[in-house]
Amino acid sequence: RSSRGTTETTKRADGECTRERKAFARNLRRARRAAKLSQHEVHLRTGLAQSHISELERCLVDPKLDTMAKLAGLLRVTVSDLVKV
Repeated sequence: RSSRGTTETTKRADGECTRERKAFARNLRRARRAAKLSQHEVHLRTGLAQSHISELERCLVDPKLDTMAKLAGLLRVTVSDLVKV
């Protein structure tokens, strides 16, 4: 949560996994695995909940830009790499 009390993502009411969200989920998982990090290790290093990381990788939530930037920094990729379709 940020200082304003907002969460890292927006849960989609319609449950639709768009092409862009699928690409982000796939790219996130690939980058995490390439870095040889478990979801738990990503949680420990970023402060994001492990369940949240899982939801991102399963295309269940929309990530906020600051979340994408935090993950990209840890995984040593760019945000563009994560959202590339």
